[in-house]
Amino acid sequence: MTLQFLIGNGALDHRQTYIKKAQEWLNQDEENNVFFLVPNYNKFEQEQEILKALKPAETVSFSTIRAQVFSFYRLAWFYLQKTGQLANQTLSEAGRLMLLQKVLEESQSELLLYRGEVEKKGFSAKLLGLYQELKVGNLAPEDLVATLSEPGANADQSLKFAELSLVLSRYEQELMKRQLQVVDPLALLTSYLKGENTGSLFAPPNLSKTLFIATDFQELYAQERCLLTTLAQKGHVLLDLVLDKAYVENPPEALDLFHDTGKIYYQLLQSARENGTKILVDVKAAPLTKAPLQEAVESFWRHTQNDNSKTLPALPKESIHLWQALKPTDEVNRLAFEIRKLVASGHYRYQDIQILTNDLETYGHLIPPVFHELEIPFYLDQQVSMAQHPLVEFLQALFALGEYHYRLNDIMRLLKTELFIPDYFFENTQTGLQDYRDVVDQTENVALKFNFQGHFWTRSEDWQIVQYDFENESQEDADELTKNSNRLRQAFAKQIAEFLQRLQKSRTAKEAVARLYQFLMAIKADERIKEWREKDIAAGDLELARNHEQTWSALMALMDDYVEIYGEDTFNLTNFSLLFTTGLDSTFYGKVPSAIDQVQLNQLGLARIGQAKITFAIGLNDKNFPAPVSDDSLLTIEDREVLNTALNDEKQLRDLRTESVAKAPFIAYKVFLSACDELFLSYAANHDTEQNLRISPYLQRFVSRGSIKMVLLEELSLTSEPDNFVTTYRNLVGQLNLLYRQAKDEKLHLNTKWRTLENLLLESSYRNLAQRAFESRDYVNTPVTLPKEVAEKLYGKDLYSSISQMESFYQCGYRYFANYGLRLKERELFGLDSLTTGTLFHDALDQFLQAVFAKQKLLVELDEHEAQQLIDTVLQQIFAEPRFMILQSSARMHYLRYRLGKTIKKVIWVLHKQSQRTKMTPLATEIVFGQLAGTKGIKGIEAPLSTGGKLAVRGKIDRLDIARTNAHTWLGVVDYKSGAKDFNLPDAYFGLAMQLLTYLDVALVNAAELVGNTDVKAAGAYYMRIQDPVLKAEEASLAEVLKAYKYKGIFTEDSELYPLLDDTLEVKERSVIYPVLSNKDGLLNKESNSKSFYKEDELELLRRHNRNLMKNAAENIVTGNITLNPYKKSSGEKACTFCLFRSLCTFDVMLAQNEYHEIPTLSKEEILNEIKEENSDV
Repeated sequence: MTLQFLIGNGALDHRQTYIKKAQEWLNQDEENNVFFLVPNYNKFEQEQEILKALKPAETVSFSTIRAQVFSFYRLAWFYLQKTGQLANQTLSEAGRLMLLQKVLEESQSELLLYRGEVEKKGFSAKLLGLYQELKVGNLAPEDLVATLSEPGANADQSLKFAELSLVLSRYEQELMKRQLQVVDPLALLTSYLKGENTGSLFAPPNLSKTLFIATDFQELYAQERCLLTTLAQKGHVLLDLVLDKAYVENPPEALDLFHDTGKIYYQLLQSARENGTKILVDVKAAPLTKAPLQEAVESFWRHTQNDNSKTLPALPKESIHLWQALKPTDEVNRLAFEIRKLVASGHYRYQDIQILTNDLETYGHLIPPVFHELEIPFYLDQQVSMAQHPLVEFLQALFALGEYHYRLNDIMRLLKTELFIPDYFFENTQTGLQDYRDVVDQTENVALKFNFQGHFWTRSEDWQIVQYDFENESQEDADELTKNSNRLRQAFAKQIAEFLQRLQKSRTAKEAVARLYQFLMAIKADERIKEWREKDIAAGDLELARNHEQTWSALMALMDDYVEIYGEDTFNLTNFSLLFTTGLDSTFYGKVPSAIDQVQLNQLGLARIGQAKITFAIGLNDKNFPAPVSDDSLLTIEDREVLNTALNDEKQLRDLRTESVAKAPFIAYKVFLSACDELFLSYAANHDTEQNLRISPYLQRFVSRGSIKMVLLEELSLTSEPDNFVTTYRNLVGQLNLLYRQAKDEKLHLNTKWRTLENLLLESSYRNLAQRAFESRDYVNTPVTLPKEVAEKLYGKDLYSSISQMESFYQCGYRYFANYGLRLKERELFGLDSLTTGTLFHDALDQFLQAVFAKQKLLVELDEHEAQQLIDTVLQQIFAEPRFMILQSSARMHYLRYRLGKTIKKVIWVLHKQSQRTKMTPLATEIVFGQLAGTKGIKGIEAPLSTGGKLAVRGKIDRLDIARTNAHTWLGVVDYKSGAKDFNLPDAYFGLAMQLLTYLDVALVNAAELVGNTDVKAAGAYYMRIQDPVLKAEEASLAEVLKAYKYKGIFTEDSELYPLLDDTLEVKERSVIYPVLSNKDGLLNKESNSKSFYKEDELELLRRHNRNLMKNAAENIVTGNITLNPYKKSSGEKACTFCLFRSLCTFDVMLAQNEYHEIPTLSKEEILNEIKEENSDV
């Protein structure tokens, strides 16, 4: 029979020419047929276009039965469907991966090179990709071994080919064993048409009256070439190629623009000659009518590609547009604007426009929100994986539970998919789903706080939840929380954990699949997915509804494949979970355009000549246009060269080396000719971390040799014309907001056009949206004052506060509001926090000293053995309390418990040693003042407020020490701290450190009650650090140890006091307990240069100022005054560093209205003088 070529460059009308040939063929004989062969990726649109062109209005006898459009594989199915040569059973892509994985595991011990790759994710997918490439290249796995005798292969390549051949041959054997398709359908069809399959009951069809027209192919695999050669032998073939000339005697050069199509011409021509097929005279494609853009661009590109010296034709500058954008978002905004303008002109519909890009990962995310806002319908031709579907997430989490023994993260992943919802939640159908979500969130909080994971979720015992507020020293009600969390946990254990146990006991693969299916039915996962589907249909989101359906169908197909492949094999849970999770993870949704009139967004490499009236090719920088040839195959370029050299022309693999040179110019050729009317080419100079990207060399050719001007896309600014930016009212809202911000910053006004548009907007249906959006123009990041009634609801008429809360107010007013007004809390995580350890230290020291008091002894009167016994008893009692049960939860916590106990014992030892050196003796511990946790203590600090209420400050003094002389009783306040701490006078002056002064004030006010007489003087208020210091061996003397615990804070400057602080000092000796020393005369005095000592009148000033700070804070709080004023010191320390509420207040020092409250560095004298001036009228 015959082979004929239809050739011509891309600016000629190939379709008109082969349609005319098809019509002539059909008119010759009523029994004649025309079968069009097109690439599979664009079969749908090609079929529409070809049949539309083939059916002119005046032809009444036309029938689509006589003219059909096929891809190669669809043609194979058409001829082989009744012959029985195609396997009835099929495997999905995931099923094939599953079978290949099984072969790999069984062959692992025989592999050397690939043994370590077998368990790696993605290896089986690469191997399957290679197998499929071998098939389309007409190679069998054995052909890899056949090349081992060739001189070109080295030892490593020989080993690689041998192992690949071994695995893929066994894979084919497994396919045959299961009666699955082994021989590729194209190879089967070729053999069938040649009549080589003598066992077939069906004779090959008579193709003498069939014309096969193959069009739009840039390259052909070996199998496809063989099939076309056979079709030309048995029937008639017209091969349409975009080709400038015939290649009769020699193949094209690698740098030839038409290298790939010229290679097809040459190879098929030689095959036809060898087979004796009649070769008809080439047909030349007819010229296009009214195609000045395509003709000019085709000539320009062909001449600049092949011969730089020729005179170039002029390009239609009005139809070619080159854009340089600053960033991709500018590029997308401009193309969206142009699309709206083109459609609004009335000359184009959305379906006449296409967008091409090599970077779908970037532009596939940027385009949807912009197009939705501008109401541009579009279809994104991009594969979407099922990996993010809740069903896939559910299965991944489910199998991870067994593998990693119920990690909390996996448990929550599973619960939050909402595929497992216990039935009792739907007893109330109105709020069931929301109730479930609330309980899951609460349970997650509990589990995070108490480290409930692993066996805590599977054991029969209920969780015991103790909620203790360490700050307010009170136990919170947790009954409802305990009930809800345990009920959910019980349902989880009964259905999820018990299923995993049953699954592990499965004997065969088939039994495991059955149990998984039954489990999914039992938890009603199928019903849940149907509900989602119906809900999305009702919402009009048909694509999302299809996704739910496809994911469930894919899982069912995967189950069938697993049973088909593994069946009665011994069950392996690891293999089972891996195959099911990766199988779905690597499956993609099938997409169908939801409408006809849409802008198409496609991969640039799939462009067709004359594909659209308008083409926007975007992202054309030098890094992806031309795009680098991707090669993630198991065969390297060198491997392919060795194989292709050893094989004949009917068996060939892709030549990546030639592809990298030959393909890119022709792809660009198709992109530039894809537009019939207008061509828009653009790139962005900056993208994420990549800056100063250069223009593609292909676009640069239009600039330098075609004299096309590169237009720099402007960003929206006050000088911008609305005509270049405004498309819809919705779009106008954001643009006006941006312009008003710019005008405000630059102290300018919007021009008349923009203000007119604003007025039109406010008269449109978008009025409400615009007004809400425009409110942001005057937004300042400054909190507003609360209404009086709101403030009273938050804080009450009377303000009951601790001194640490007062300090929080001065650290930042907004922090106080968020913490103590809104009562916001950070999610608690498992572990020991500072509040818990602080409470533990305080309670231990308190109980120890109380035990000493109970013995009616002074601390100094205890011997070390007696002290040790007391502290052991105290620690045993404290560690047994429910609020400290965390210390028994793990080996690490047991160690921390040991360290904490060791620290407490060390502090007790130090206290005992200190008592032997000072007259200051503990009088009382943990003295409550005001109302604290239901306990009324001694009188706290109270003050009337302007609102009619009062301030009541509560708290607890850690320890009171006392010493007596004939003249006075001296009272000292001790505050325990686990970190290094000293009294800082500027901090106290500005309200950042009010505790010591407050505790001292309370002690003095209540002195008569505490001491029993009124003749009391303040020894001071000071910190003691709770620690177990690590000292070097040479520093480990008693004096050095005691020095690590030296008291720091406020001390009264009085010579009567100094001997009481340390009565063991020798001449010229410094105290290791207090900041005093003995001078050369043996008299005690304060340490030189010490700023810790204050005269009595100075202490009185500080106490008065401290009370004023409290009242000032309280007045601001109860009147609803909220200030965003975090402090900042000259040292760089600031309130925001460790603030939990930064994401809430969004404090930004770059905003004019957000400023730090600067804490200046003031001397002691300056501060005291300031306080004296404040109190001058008192």
